[in-house]
Amino acid sequence: MFNVSAIITTCKRDSNTVRRAILSILNQSYKTTEIIVVDDSPEDFQGRKDVEKMIKELSCDSCHIIKYIKHERCMGACAARNAGLLAASGEIIGYLDDDDEWCDNKIELLINEFTDSEVGLVYCNYKRHDDDTGKETNVKVDDCCENAYPHLIKHNCIGGTSFPLLRKEAIKNAGCFDIEMLSVQDLDLWLRIAQKYKIRYVDEYLNIYHVHSGEQISRNKYKRFMGLKRLNDKNSEYLLKHPDAFYTRYIRLTPYYAKAGKKKKAIMIWLECVKRSPVTVINNIKSLAVIIVEKKDNELNIPD
Repeated sequence: MFNVSAIITTCKRDSNTVRRAILSILNQSYKTTEIIVVDDSPEDFQGRKDVEKMIKELSCDSCHIIKYIKHERCMGACAARNAGLLAASGEIIGYLDDDDEWCDNKIELLINEFTDSEVGLVYCNYKRHDDDTGKETNVKVDDCCENAYPHLIKHNCIGGTSFPLLRKEAIKNAGCFDIEMLSVQDLDLWLRIAQKYKIRYVDEYLNIYHVHSGEQISRNKYKRFMGLKRLNDKNSEYLLKHPDAFYTRYIRLTPYYAKAGKKKKAIMIWLECVKRSPVTVINNIKSLAVIIVEKKDNELNIPD
């Protein structure tokens, strides 16, 4: 039996939503689990006291000790996840965003894959729940267990931090979460783990990913661009040697440069991508069309 630490990071989220995430862990069929909540909300967030009160009440009602870590100031998602890891006693770590859920048999179905000591990460499929419409869709992801890094560098089939379980040792040996990453922090860590450990996939739908109108990093264009650019920089040695991977990663930057009014830079990157992968004709045409028609967003101020 492995001891599992479930780490929920929360920021400016209402107590009912955070409670839903905690209950999805308390309801797990696999019971050797500790729960750690890292509150990274700013000090002036009015709902913070409600979250803390809810956690104390839930701890009493469930007879399950829930560790509560409260940052004095907002330090960012990566710092919050690293703080949770530092407080964790489990050999296996599961991260859960405050607006997502785990299905009640998630740990039970993933945990056995860690009997192989070389496995650092185990992931699965997920359910996409639209909070506005109530519609839920099963999302089946790719199996990238063989040659995980070359697959992941082109497509993050593992998904966000709420989805996999991870060996604590693997997270630490990979360098933990990079606090300088403003987005795609998940993929950045998965790539580093894939370079040192085996990846395993379980073909079951074991996470509930909630889509809603609330605050999410993926909607912030500046943070999204900066994360993508830093990820490319960190993996540049590999990308320069593998044209398909170079194309896939760098072509994603072109619409951001175009939207920031830097169409010349966007076209320069586009030309380099086309030179490296000229056979992707349809994608090349579509990407150029996006650059040409993209309207400038004066609020998007990104560096060259």
